[in-house]
Parts: sequence; structure tokens; C-alpha cells
Amino acid sequence: MQSESSQSVRKPKKSKSTKKIKKSSNKLIMDSLNLGALSINNASDPQQKPPSSSSSSSSSSSSSCSSTDPESSSTIEMESGLMNFVQSSQNLNVGSGDSDDEDDEDDVNEDGDSSTSLPLPPSSSSSSSSSSTTTTTTTTTTATTPSSRNWSIARFNSALNSSSLPTRLQALQSLHNVVISLSSSLPPLPPLDVPPPYDPSRIVLTHKQNSMVGDMASGAHAPQWALWQKTHSTLSSQFLVDKTGEDPSVAVAAKKTTSPSPSPSPSPILSEIQQSQLQSQLQILLNGTFASVFRRFSDVSEKCRSLALSLTALLSLAAPDLTKAIPFLLPALLARYPSTSFDGSLNVFVHDLASHEAFQRGVAVARQDRSGAVHGVKAIQVVERSEEVRLLLCSAVGAVLQASFHRGSLGSLNPYFEDLVLILVSQLRDPFPLLKVKASLLLVQLLRVPQWESGAMVFATAVARASIGNMRARNAKVKIASLSLFEAAVGVPNRAKVRGAGTDAIADWVGFNPSNVLPVAAFYSSSLGTTVNALASLSQDSNPTVRGRTAAVLAFFCVCLPDRYDHHTRLLPYLVSFYTDDVEKVRVGGG
Repeated sequence: MQSESSQSVRKPKKSKSTKKIKKSSNKLIMDSLNLGALSINNASDPQQKPPSSSSSSSSSSSSSCSSTDPESSSTIEMESGLMNFVQSSQNLNVGSGDSDDEDDEDDVNEDGDSSTSLPLPPSSSSSSSSSSTTTTTTTTTTATTPSSRNWSIARFNSALNSSSLPTRLQALQSLHNVVISLSSSLPPLPPLDVPPPYDPSRIVLTHKQNSMVGDMASGAHAPQWALWQKTHSTLSSQFLVDKTGEDPSVAVAAKKTTSPSPSPSPSPILSEIQQSQLQSQLQILLNGTFASVFRRFSDVSEKCRSLALSLTALLSLAAPDLTKAIPFLLPALLARYPSTSFDGSLNVFVHDLASHEAFQRGVAVARQDRSGAVHGVKAIQVVERSEEVRLLLCSAVGAVLQASFHRGSLGSLNPYFEDLVLILVSQLRDPFPLLKVKASLLLVQLLRVPQWESGAMVFATAVARASIGNMRARNAKVKIASLSLFEAAVGVPNRAKVRGAGTDAIADWVGFNPSNVLPVAAFYSSSLGTTVNALASLSQDSNPTVRGRTAAVLAFFCVCLPDRYDHHTRLLPYLVSFYTDDVEKVRVGGG
């Protein structure tokens, strides 16, 4: 640029006559602009009636042009000529922007205003009239800003896949608000509460003998097998009182007098048609945006990940059909967890593949489920660093299970049963206590689903062993949830062998070691030959709620397991010790 300027020929200075002509032209321009502003003010006078439309303004301008008044026609011609002159002077000023400093100083008029800072009128053709110019100016000044765009499925997907973080956050927040507003009027789904297979409080007995559920599974206990009625109802009077030989009419009359009058059910807020309409709208949102929402599970922003997971849980509970989204949802959830596998030969879950292979080769390392039995788990591998987001991941899995169970679509989750177990088992080692509790309770419900009983038999022993490590935690809620999980895993029915599918883990629970047997790895590390009796520490726990829950689990094992007689020698001493507890509720639970 510097070489080009050096070679260019310097323009000669303008003469004084040229400067005077330019000043006079600038003054003429200012007068014309003042005249145009005066006409605009007259047009915007509230006392005058504004033109109804642009057509009326154009008709009025044409009528004014066709008037026989010579002064008005000359005025219009002069104004249009001035407008053309202003436009031509604007073009000239833009083109000649390299004037000298002396010319710039002379271009300033007497009022101190520069010619380059003059306001320009709106562009119009040379044949347009003053009235049309005035109307156009008024319309431009009174035009309002365009209204905000409405969200659509296409716009949601475009914003969710955007590279801009504020755009993704805005789309997720807007979609989250829409789903909440639509689902708030729908009735909530009941919580996931699958009855256990060996719970006597949910079985109605109509026989005279005192056979237990384990004996009932064998089928050779009494000839009244056909009279047994299994139901999911609560404990009834038939289980406690022998009503054989009683007059049915008397029983019915007593039931009418004792049973309270049913309370009127509250009227629904929305009709079935309105609820179906809301559900169809939520289904459209789910089918149109689930792919874009699931991609946000691995977003760089924690806020985006949490919004996407909470949105997935809401849509899972509100939308009536998840079968189309499940093949995309489960892999997206599984990608947010560390690698976990299952070894069926040892019945353990493998979290460290290298250590597990070394254990199988005979290296002096602990088995996977016993790696943190003495000193605890020191470090774990996580994909999601935020504890709250990991809890939302578990909540999303629970929402999918809850919705599929209550809507009768568990068949769509059959190919992903192993993935669901691995997802929840990997969270049992998490340092976040609330996540341990939630994952344990979800595994309890997962193992009790009747349709998945054959799959639960495969993982029962491994899940029971994985829950033993959390029984030595400091948090009482974690201990209680781990006891519930251990009870459910051990009690998974193996109907072919008439036993509990996870009863092999009871020996690990009490820290059983065969006599005169010492593993070779104990010669290299003393901790490898040490077992921990988790049941003994639970029976002496300082929290009475934990002791009461331990007594209830022992009572269940000693009474309801089909193969309960094989474990009486290991469990009865601890059960009898609860008879001398200081708290009455614990003594009742043990009895």
C-alpha cells in the first residue's frame, strides 16, 4: 500500500471558487432535508387522519401530482430533484474518500457540521412522489422488531447438534420446560415394587398345615396343593386364622361389618382423551429428538449432560412407547460407564481385566470380589467425573425400567438385560453413597422380575458377592440397601434344583474358610489369605436399624429359602444372638 501511494499522483488543490460551490451545494442539501423532515412531521401529526394503507397513500400521491396547482407540481419536482442530487452527492463522497486534510477542514460548514455526517433519506426511485417518500419513512420508523421464533422439532435437532454451547443449553432447557409443562398434568406412574418370590406376606394360604414356601415348591407336602392361591395381595386374615368349616355367609357378614366403607375416588384432572392427546404430543417429541438428546450424554458441558439425562428420565416416564428409542438409549448409557464384564466360571464381575487374568494364571493377587475386602477399594475408574450426573444416569435407567414394567413392554429390554446388570453393578463400587443406595435398590427390583428369572439365576451369586463389600461401609443407608440386595440375590429361585440361586454367597458372607486349607497366595501377602466376616460386624453394628434389618434377612433365610436346612448351622447362631438385643424392635425382628 505504501508503494502504491508513493507512485500515485497527488491531486491538485481545489480552488476557492470550487469550495464555495461545494458549500452552497451542502447548504442546499440541508435545506432540502429540513423540508423533508417538515413534511414527515406533518404526516405524523396525530390531528390528521393517517393513511389506511400503502395503496391509499399512493393514490393520494398520484392525485396530488395530477392537480392543476403549478406550485405543488413544481415543489414535488424540486424535492425529487433534490433527492436525486443527494444520492449522487453521496456516491461522489464515497468515491472520493482520499481528500487532503486541508480539503477536510474546508468541507466543514459554518454551523460546524461536516458534509460526510449528513443524514441520508431513505432510498427511492426518481419518479416517486413526496407523499410516498413520507409514508415509507414513517413505516420504517414505526416498524416493530420481528417476533421470536417458535421451537419446532427441526429447530430442536439443529440447536442440539450445534457447536455453540449457549445454543445447546437453550435448546435443552426449552425442551425440558416443554416436557415438564406437558407431563405435569398426567398421572404419575406408580413406583417400581416387584414382589419377592419367597415372601409369605404376599401369599394367601387356604390349607390347614404349616408348610412353608420352600416345601410348597417341591409339590409333595400335602394333597391340598390345588387349593393354594398365589396372589400379590398383602397379608390377609386367611394366613393367620383357620377358617375351615366356617359358614361362608357368616364370614361374608363379618367382612361387611368390619371392612370400612370405601372412600370415593378423586375425580381425574384430565379426561382420557385429553391425557391421550398430551401423551401423543410427548411421543412426537420423543420420536423426533431422542437421537439428538442422547448425543448430549457425552457433551463437554456438565450442565448439558445433566439436562439431557433428566430430560430422558422425564420422557421415559411420560411417553407411552419407548420401543423405538431403547436401541439408541441403552448403548448411549453404557458408554458412560467403565468397562465391566462377567466371569461365569468364577461367578464374579470383572472390573480390572489385567488383574483378573493374572489371578487366573496363578499370580498372587486377590479375586475381583475380594480385592477391597480388607482395606477397601482405593481407586476406581469412572467415565463421568460428576457425582450428580452419575446419579442422574442411574435415575434414567430406573425410569426406563419403571416405564417398561408398568406399560408391559419389558420384552423390548430382553436383549439388554446383561447390559442393565453390568451398568448397575459397576455403580456399587462408586464412592457416592446415594448412588450406591439407588443402584442397589434398582438391582433388587431387577432380580425380582418374573420374566427375567432365568437371567437372574446366572448373575445371582455374583451380585450377592458384589454387595458384601458395601456392608462394611460407614453409611447406614448403604448397609441397609446392601442387605436388601443380598437378600434378593440369594433368594432368586432355582426351581430346577429347588434352592436359592445365590446361596453359594452365604459362605462368603460369613467369611467361611475350610479347615487346614491355606491358599498359596497367602505366602506372598497375608491379606490374600484373610477373609472378612461381614455378618458378624453387622450383628454388632451401632445402628439399631441396621441390626434389625440384619435380623430380618437372617429370619428370611432360615424360614423361606428352599435349601434353608443347608445353612442353619452357619446362620442360626447369629439369629439367636438378636434375642438379647437392647432394642425391642430388633428382638421382634429376630423372632
